[in-house]
Amino acid sequence: MERLGLPKESVQWFAAAEGIGMLLGGGLAVTLSSFVEKNSKYILTTTIIALSLITIIEILSFWPLLTAAARILSGLSAAFIQVIFSTMMMKEVAADYIGRTNGIIMPLMMAGLLLGSASSGFIVLKVDLIGAYIFSALLTLSCIILTSRLHLKKAALRTN
Repeated sequence: MERLGLPKESVQWFAAAEGIGMLLGGGLAVTLSSFVEKNSKYILTTTIIALSLITIIEILSFWPLLTAAARILSGLSAAFIQVIFSTMMMKEVAADYIGRTNGIIMPLMMAGLLLGSASSGFIVLKVDLIGAYIFSALLTLSCIILTSRLHLKKAALRTN
């Protein structure tokens, strides 16, 4: 808020912008469901790259409208990733194991969020806030290594 020259109460409007983006992203993913299903691995990788770039744009922004647009796109990307991931899980996991898979994935995701939140204070003490966000964006970008491995593994299964 300091970089934008806005009072701290303005945070609510940026949170609302991200919420609007999440609604739009969920609707867009449902609307494009057949396209997403056919190209889910490419879309997942592209969306992760976009989310990383959006994070960097958001932290470097001096303009409230650019920051709000970045928050909308961030919400859109997050919703898109969630829909794609859920769709992929339902396609790839046998119906009997979907509950168990969710039962493993959700605690792992929550643990990751808690570790990230706990370590963020230490990271900000070592580098400034901008450095912490850039580190976050690079960490998000590193996830494309996993999505590319997922793609290669999946392509190998289809050829057999």
